[in-house]
Amino acid sequence: MDDLRRRLDWSVFSTEYYTQELYHRFNVFGDMPIIQNPKSPVPDKRDFTAPDGNLKEIPTERHQRKWDTWLAKVSQIPKSDLVYAPTNWAGVLPDDPEARLAYEITIKFNGSKAICGEDNWGFARLYDPRFASSRTVLWQTLFGLANGMQGSVVYTAVQGKNTDISLDNEFMIPGYPCPASAPITVTGEKTEKYRALCSLVDLLDEHSITLARPKAEVAWGNYGPYAQLAMWNDNDQTWTETFKKLRQEPIRAGYKGLDNFARQMTRDGFDYAIINLESETLSPKKTPALALVSGFYMDKETQRKLIDYANNGGKLFLYGEIPERDLKFEFCDILEMETKTNDNIFYNRKNPFDSPKSAQFSEKLIDTGIEPRVQSSNPNFYIRELVGKNHNYVFIFSTSTEEQTGLVKIGDTKIPATLAPRGTEVYSVSGGNAKRIYTTAVFS
Repeated sequence: MDDLRRRLDWSVFSTEYYTQELYHRFNVFGDMPIIQNPKSPVPDKRDFTAPDGNLKEIPTERHQRKWDTWLAKVSQIPKSDLVYAPTNWAGVLPDDPEARLAYEITIKFNGSKAICGEDNWGFARLYDPRFASSRTVLWQTLFGLANGMQGSVVYTAVQGKNTDISLDNEFMIPGYPCPASAPITVTGEKTEKYRALCSLVDLLDEHSITLARPKAEVAWGNYGPYAQLAMWNDNDQTWTETFKKLRQEPIRAGYKGLDNFARQMTRDGFDYAIINLESETLSPKKTPALALVSGFYMDKETQRKLIDYANNGGKLFLYGEIPERDLKFEFCDILEMETKTNDNIFYNRKNPFDSPKSAQFSEKLIDTGIEPRVQSSNPNFYIRELVGKNHNYVFIFSTSTEEQTGLVKIGDTKIPATLAPRGTEVYSVSGGNAKRIYTTAVFS
């Protein structure tokens, strides 16, 4: 137990104190706005930092554990009004579910703020030839908007031509335009990508999509001190055994926590939010259900916040251990006492997020009256809904390289959809009627 406390203390210092001090020292001009750049872990299986300079395979589990380190850091960043998140460099979204997960979590973690993304519209030679496709780059930008992003930087819209290798010998080839597949070429030619970009601008100009927001049926409760301890997990078997000796379930945050929660919710038709338990307000009206894998410790203020949430009608789903100590590991069991008597607190020691395949949590949500708004007859469809003042907007994405058809049901609205390979369609929904307002099928 003492070893765990020392590890937590060090993580608090390295992520919390250091981050706060860093922002304080560099904010030399006084009360200046802070622009965050919380880039998510890149799901690349290659290690570019190998001592011998060669690329080596990174085990999938090692990459997934990066979420704990990421959460430990970003949970402590001072709040700002604007978040700049170049999330698309995670990969080719239509084809890579791990890249979609990285994009999705990064946006939803910052969902209460104005978030602007940066999408790869041009670098097909440097990153992946699939980025040469207009349909692929539209897919990625629309995906961000569908999950709550309010703007996107087109990177890079116009080609340049580098003739001096000393300027950038890593990314540019002398004599070749860069990036290789930009909307506007080095000679000023407007390509199909340019027309695709104009069509997207027209869509946003005609419809209030960026003012509409996701409506989540359930939220993940992010607790920074869990991530600050879980980031020490460099071998999951050893990590589990450490807690087994203490007769405790292992501390979970990103890995076997938020990551599989997000996968399960998307698979089962739920939209979700991510709430920072330490700094954000819990509203049952806004968030009717809240889930987290709790550990044996939690500060008294956060325990009280969770109790108030349940007392006000919110449904709290706890897994793992019920906290019985505070951050100093001193006795504090007010949440445990409340769990025994509060009908809005649902506790199960077994973690349903150990595996992405589990349906236990989704079934529990349905059992308690929380139904998914999205149903689809086609498993290759990825669907999101934004709620606006006069209209809702439904985004349907295809993750297939072949044409796909299916019936999508959003609440009481039924939408028969036919999507092109890696295609996207956007519908405006009002009064139970759906009207298609955008398709990427006209682009290659």
